[in-house]
Amino acid sequence: MSQRLAMLAVALVTTLAAPARAQITLPPPPAAAAKDEQGPTTIDAERLDGVGEIEMTARGNAEFKQGDMTVFGDYLKYNRELGWIDAHDGVRLQLGVDRFFGPRLRYNTLDDTGNFETPRFLIQRDQIARGNAEEVNFLGKDLYLMKRATYTTCEPGRNDWQLDAEELELNYDTQEGKAKKPKLKFFDTTVLSAPFAFFPLENSRKSGLLSPYYAHSNTRGLEIGIPYYWNIAPEYDYTLTPVYMTKRGLLLKNEGRYINPSFRGEARVEFMPGDTELQRQRYGVSWQHMQSFSNGFGLNVDYNKVSDDRYFVDLTSQVRQTSIGVLQQDAYVTKGGQLFAGLGYSSMFRVQKFQTLQDPNAPITPPYQRVPQINFSTGKNDIGGLVDASVPFEYVRFSHPTMVEGSRYSSMPTIASPHLAPGWFFTPRAGMRFVNYSLTNNTLPGQELSPHAAIPWMSVDSGLVFDRDTSWFGQSLTQTLEPRLYYVRVPYHNQDNIPIFDTGRADFTFAQLFTENRFAGGDRFGDANQLTAALTTRFLQNNGIEAFRASV
Repeated sequence: MSQRLAMLAVALVTTLAAPARAQITLPPPPAAAAKDEQGPTTIDAERLDGVGEIEMTARGNAEFKQGDMTVFGDYLKYNRELGWIDAHDGVRLQLGVDRFFGPRLRYNTLDDTGNFETPRFLIQRDQIARGNAEEVNFLGKDLYLMKRATYTTCEPGRNDWQLDAEELELNYDTQEGKAKKPKLKFFDTTVLSAPFAFFPLENSRKSGLLSPYYAHSNTRGLEIGIPYYWNIAPEYDYTLTPVYMTKRGLLLKNEGRYINPSFRGEARVEFMPGDTELQRQRYGVSWQHMQSFSNGFGLNVDYNKVSDDRYFVDLTSQVRQTSIGVLQQDAYVTKGGQLFAGLGYSSMFRVQKFQTLQDPNAPITPPYQRVPQINFSTGKNDIGGLVDASVPFEYVRFSHPTMVEGSRYSSMPTIASPHLAPGWFFTPRAGMRFVNYSLTNNTLPGQELSPHAAIPWMSVDSGLVFDRDTSWFGQSLTQTLEPRLYYVRVPYHNQDNIPIFDTGRADFTFAQLFTENRFAGGDRFGDANQLTAALTTRFLQNNGIEAFRASV
């Protein structure tokens, strides 16, 4: 025993006297029991004094480490009983991913309180932030109160925008920031001041200021936007963005969103009280809404309107918006269900209008408006185990300010007899296309007012499916080889006397090769007598997900 004590005494004397770096590991003090277990405490420095006593000091590149907290400094003093650390001269504090740098720190390891004089800080959480303060007070874990502070989320070296505040509270427990007497600066110019402000500290939904943005153009000048987000409730939120344009004035952007198990949507309203260049008010409105009712009804709304033809050209920087020529104003109600004996049906009532934004240098023809459109379709599958049948009807009243107007009644009864089996399919189909018109305004001299057509058609779709097991980059896959033949026959019918309201050539796609009509819309049914051959190969994962497909 005496020999062991002698060796320990020699070790302590050597530790305290030698100029080489010293390190000691301390057990947690009794008072630490009130705090969650944080592991051992280690102190490393060129010189340690007071080892074994309640209070000890470390000098020369000192480092104090406890859990996820580390303190660096030229001088450290630590009281084991009270948990206080005093550090000065080149102090650096690490609290998890948060960094603080300054001349003097006083910090209590038992309750995570203390203060840091004139520090710089770098916080690397979901939203990276940096800045400096006259003083930072630590009020507990993840809660910082800063005096006369600056705050920015810009990249280092780019202070495009900066928040200055008399007091700045960063609460990473609630993920919310609070600022007292804040001033929002854009390139060192104050663009907004207020008695207080709230803002989120992460990318999740929190009420407060969002990151400002700026742009510049010849039509708007310098543009600065400062969004404020209000998290009203889990199913509702609202964003107000005042946008100042040096050549146009103030534009107020409002966006509200809502969601419910049976409906969802969003509304946007933009308002400029006075365009300084045009000397008048300007506005834009957009509303999208979708809703399902328990009785099988559905509602969809897509309404868009602006004050004038040049609204997007003058007041937006997004290329997608500046190229808009037609704004849709569309609303429709749907209803589906069963009639009787397995006979299903679907129906729709629709009103569709448009606002056409004209450019005098490149005028466009406004599209027809559907006022209204009524669809009803009924049908039944597997009749007698052999036949599927469907009968769709459509009525549309087409309106236009300068072109021929009228109503279109159409139907296309269809029967099919699908034969499906593992490795092959064979589906003959046949139908009749009926269409009838009642033309009214803006008709041409001698134009037939009630043109009509009845066009029969038939098609046969068939194919084989071969498969084999294979592997691709070490992954087991199933490869298929699928030859397909499709034949369609539609006799020629002169349709020159039929107007064109909503019809044009269908986009050329692989799927369009296997349809009866080469036109999209209800005014034309193209004649055809053609055979299409195709070959497709697919690579399927074990769960059935398609990894790759190629077709010719």
